[in-house]
Amino acid sequence: YTTLFRSAVERKRLTRDDVNVDNETLLRNLRLYDGNDLRVAAILLFHNDPEEWVCLIAAYSYAGKSKTALQWFQNAIQRFPEHAILYVYGGDLCKRLGRIPEAFKHWDHALKLDSTLSAAKYSKGFCYEEMCEWQKAYETWMDIAEEDKRNGRIHEMQYPLKLAENCLKELEG
Repeated sequence: YTTLFRSAVERKRLTRDDVNVDNETLLRNLRLYDGNDLRVAAILLFHNDPEEWVCLIAAYSYAGKSKTALQWFQNAIQRFPEHAILYVYGGDLCKRLGRIPEAFKHWDHALKLDSTLSAAKYSKGFCYEEMCEWQKAYETWMDIAEEDKRNGRIHEMQYPLKLAENCLKELEG
């Protein structure tokens, strides 16, 4: 941590004086290395709403800055260790960076926190398919479809059933 970061953590927020500097100084002080809206990112760093962090992580991810997004994810889970959707994003980022075992670790942790989190299951299923682990992918798609059915989401269950069918074709192939 930098001195600025450490003192802001102790105060549980950044002050206006902390961020009312030019972007170069803010980059140096917080060790952030990209973007024009660094003040916004720095303020979000101490925001108490984990969904704001999810948006920040997603923004970096969708901008093709997976490593930066992963750094924000790692900060976010320190602050919000029980927020399951963060771990889905972390898993997706790890997968994109080729860190597959770490990706599964994050997706599994998300499911440990919230066993109904379909986003984590979908991420796992697609990753299994990319690894040609058709049986595991099939089981994942069927799990999603069965949960959708139990919860009366008949329309939603069609997609994972179609994915499961594709896996069966690969297994029979």
